Order: sequence, then structure tokens, then C-alpha cells
Amino acid sequence: EMLSTIANDALTQMNFLEHLDLSNTMIEQLPTLATNVKSICVQRAKLIHFTNQVSVNFNSLIQLDLAHNSLEILPAFIFSQLRSLRALGLENNRLSNLPNEIILLKELQLIDLTHNRFTTNGIEPIWQLNELMVVSLGWNNISELSNAIDQLPHLCVLNVFANKLQTLPTQI
Repeated sequence: EMLSTIANDALTQMNFLEHLDLSNTMIEQLPTLATNVKSICVQRAKLIHFTNQVSVNFNSLIQLDLAHNSLEILPAFIFSQLRSLRALGLENNRLSNLPNEIILLKELQLIDLTHNRFTTNGIEPIWQLNELMVVSLGWNNISELSNAIDQLPHLCVLNVFANKLQTLPTQI
């Protein structure tokens, strides 16, 4: 039988825990964690949404991988807890819009939004994330890239394959 729940405080006292992988489980929401977790991977689980009761301590989190779930919405409140995040994997979900609060991720260097339901307007906030080096947007419904792409001075990799693009900004 697959793991589907974790007791509310089961991981809060595990101060030595730095990496947590709950992939291929039946987990529907993230558990409350100790303060020094640096990496969380919950691929191919049953994550559908975040509730307002989520009390995960994300302050030291550097990498968050929520790929291959059924997420449709990322709540704005979660981004205020991810200030140290450098890598965010959201590929293969059902997302169509990023909340403006994603701009709070000032340290973010990599974002993978491949294979979702994003349109041009749904990704607008990412062009304000000045530290981004890798942006993966393949397999979406993006028809145009913003001229604000020139606000990403560290951008090294831009994946936009399998979209509806007909032209690229002149800054590329």
C-alpha cells in the first residue's frame, strides 16, 4: 500500500532532515517540516491543491519539485515562504497562470513550467525574476514572448519548444 498521509508533526522534530522525497506516493498535501529542509521532491504524487492550512516551513528551501501532479492553481500565500528558493519544478501539471506573488522569489535561477496550460499572459510574472538562468516553457499554449525578456540578464537557457510562437522578441 502506498503512503498517503503523514501525521501533522511527524517531521517537525527532524532537525537533521535536509532532503525529502515523497515521489510516487498518494500524498495530497505537503506535511509540516523542520526548519532546515533544503530540498523537497513530490513527483508523481496526488497533489491537487494547497490549502490555507499548509504550515510547511519553506524558509531554507532551495529546491522544490512538484512535477507530474494535478496542480491547477498555485496560491499566492506560498511564495512568501519560499524566499531562498533557487529551483522550482512544476512541469506536467495543469497550471495556466502564475500568481504575481511569484516575483517574491528573488533567488530563483531555474523554473520548469513545461507541459502545462500556460498562455502568454499566464507567464508574465516570470520576466521580473532577474536571477533566472533557465526557463523551460515547452508544451504550453504560448503564442508570444514578452519584450521584458531582456530583464533577465543571467538567462542562459530558454526552452519554448512545442508552443504557438511565430516570432521571437528582438532581444533574443
